[in-house]
This record gives sequence, C-alpha cells and structure tokens, in this order.
Amino acid sequence: MDKNKIDIDIREYVNERIATELASIHIDIGHIDRATRLFHENLTQRFASTNEWREAMNDREANFVTKSEHKFLCDDISLLKEHKARLEGMASQKSVMIAFIIAFMGLLIGILNFFK
Repeated sequence: MDKNKIDIDIREYVNERIATELASIHIDIGHIDRATRLFHENLTQRFASTNEWREAMNDREANFVTKSEHKFLCDDISLLKEHKARLEGMASQKSVMIAFIIAFMGLLIGILNFFK
C-alpha cells in the first residue's frame, strides 16, 4: 500500500509540476505577447515618421530646379534680356528717325521761307 501511496504522490507531484510549468509558460507567453505588441506599435510609429520624412523629401525634390533646368532658364533669361535691349534700341531708333524727319521738315520750311 505504501507503494501505491508513493505512486500517487509522485503522480500528483508530476501533475502539479506540469501545471506550474504550464502556468509559467503561459505567463511568459503573455509577456512575450505584450512585448511584441509594444514593439509593433513602436515600429509602426517609426515607419510612419519615416514615410512622412520621405514624402517631405519628395516634395522638396519636386520643388527644386535641376541643373539642366537652371541652365535652360538662365539661357531663356539672357535671350529675353537681349530681346528687350533690341526693342529698346528700336524704340530709340524710331525716336531718332522722327527727330530727323521733324528737323528735315523744319529745314525745308526754313529754305522755303528764305527764298520767298
């Protein structure tokens, strides 16, 4: 009978030990699950800030002028300056021609009055 009691005691001991280990594993899994959730939240925030930074850089790059565009714009500006200078030169040429015509008419009137 002592042998049965020992068997029962060992069986109870093993069952209790298994139950304790399972409870410990369950607690560890709970901690792991919580740590995993926290890590996931952290990682999600980090990816969100990274994506925000990336979008800001893309917006910045979209607003910048490339070297080829800058050269093209500088060439266009210099052509516009030359065209403006030519137009101003033509305007002053017209002024000179008008003044020449008025002077010529005045000279003609003076010559006509001289011979009258």
